Amino acid sequence: MLQLEKVESGYGRARALHGVDLTVAAGEAVALIGANGAGKSTILRAISGLNRVLAGSIRFDGKEIGNATPRQIVRLGVAHCPEERKIWPNLTVLEHLELGATIRGGAGTQDIDEMYKLFPILNERRHQLAGTLSGGQQQMVAIARALMSRPRLLMLDEPSLGLAPKVTEEVLTTIRRVNGTGTAILLVEQNASLALAATSRAYVIENGLMSREGSTAELANDPAIRSAYLGF
Repeated sequence: MLQLEKVESGYGRARALHGVDLTVAAGEAVALIGANGAGKSTILRAISGLNRVLAGSIRFDGKEIGNATPRQIVRLGVAHCPEERKIWPNLTVLEHLELGATIRGGAGTQDIDEMYKLFPILNERRHQLAGTLSGGQQQMVAIARALMSRPRLLMLDEPSLGLAPKVTEEVLTTIRRVNGTGTAILLVEQNASLALAATSRAYVIENGLMSREGSTAELANDPAIRSAYLGF
């Protein structure tokens, strides 16, 4: 479904990606792990049209989307849930869901009800200002807002950032639940344990280049990966 070949991208004159290859199949959950500054977020930004693709190819369902506009990419079925959630503190949970559906002409009652089934706590807090929610609840708002565009691929950038361990477990459950609905997941995480637990396949990126790729079981049992990213 998603295929990156020899992709180069960056910020201004500085290149952060140096020929990245990556694939995500329909319905698959794939993790991307690596140290801070390795290029993880840049990959998501290049896919979603926020960063310019300087070389290489990004295809979604066989259609070239490198340097398409973010709006065009969302319309094709790709949603990007950004780092640090980027919620609007003075808007309610319901208003966030409604905004998430504007790309396809607005939200219907069924769409919103589906989000409340997926995230029951959001139904309880639907009229509450998002800025007054806990960090974990705000993350659920961000994910639900992205899902309101009805994506076939959901990209998540550091969803566990700043969350307590117990809340991180809730985020893990949420990712599995979303993937269980048939939505493909591309998960960027510095928390490698969460990333490998939530997905079936993973890439390791170092200095803008993919250094390893394999099943999560293979990577979790690799001594070098365990020492560098899992802490044992």
